[in-house]
Amino acid sequence: MGSPISSVVANLVMENIEIQALETFPDSPRLLKRYADDTFVIMKRSKLSKFLTHLNTIESSIQFTMEKEKGCLPFLDLLIKRSPSGYLLSAVYRKPTHSGRYLNFRSEHPIQHKQSVVNTLLDGAGKLSSTAQDLNSELKYVKRTLLLNGYLKWMIKDKKKKRYNRLPELDLKSFYLTQ
Repeated sequence: MGSPISSVVANLVMENIEIQALETFPDSPRLLKRYADDTFVIMKRSKLSKFLTHLNTIESSIQFTMEKEKGCLPFLDLLIKRSPSGYLLSAVYRKPTHSGRYLNFRSEHPIQHKQSVVNTLLDGAGKLSSTAQDLNSELKYVKRTLLLNGYLKWMIKDKKKKRYNRLPELDLKSFYLTQ
């Protein structure tokens, strides 16, 4: 695991590289967001390769790679999509290796921990989904996954109701009727 200060030092190093890159590259990105070693950049396509090369010259022991947008782009727990009008939209993203396993409801843990699993998944659905369609889809996924992990229908329904019943565009009927 390393020292508790390792993540702080790593973040400072990455921040230093980021600052140097932005100060010395002639066509800075319109947007640059970073969390640890994952970076999301919006800039002209024609400048992407040059920017990557520039980043990789700052610190030879750290080499960056790039994944280009192909209609959408995963970044952390987000799937970032471009709307037809050019706006950025987001939805929940899970890696292909995601198992769907969470704290099993039948495990010997306090009920508050189990409620937190439900709350966290429902909160993530609301915070990361920028369209009603994506939110509905994610809520169905959350319900199905929690049921597979032994959670009780009433608990899921109750927690969801407290968060989302005030949003009329949600397909609440199918949420309650489907497994």
